[in-house]
Amino acid sequence: MCTAQSTRPKPFSKTDKRREFQLSISKDLIMPVIERRWKTPRLPKQLTCAMDLLLGHDPLAADLPESAQPLSASAIPRASTKPRCARCPGRLDRKTSVFCSKCKVPVCKEHLVVVCSVCGI
Repeated sequence: MCTAQSTRPKPFSKTDKRREFQLSISKDLIMPVIERRWKTPRLPKQLTCAMDLLLGHDPLAADLPESAQPLSASAIPRASTKPRCARCPGRLDRKTSVFCSKCKVPVCKEHLVVVCSVCGI
């Protein structure tokens, strides 16, 4: 003789109801913090994806904050915008925004030679 098990779900016990209540309270308390943190710039991608899931946002939506949208190669900030002087040793790490007019290499103030337009180079 085959014994068939009932497919009806069993009623929730008191501990299940309590756990559901605790989860809903904790979610209600943490959601404002997650929403505020989601708007901050430069969060790790994994964190923003997890926040998207919790908040119910579509990660491909156009209404993402500027910090969550992917950056183009030209928009990625570099550590320094000024190049190093080509004539100084690397240990000095002298940055400059001046380039030689003849060979177009960056030079610091120590290696810079000022010549008037009459004298030429």
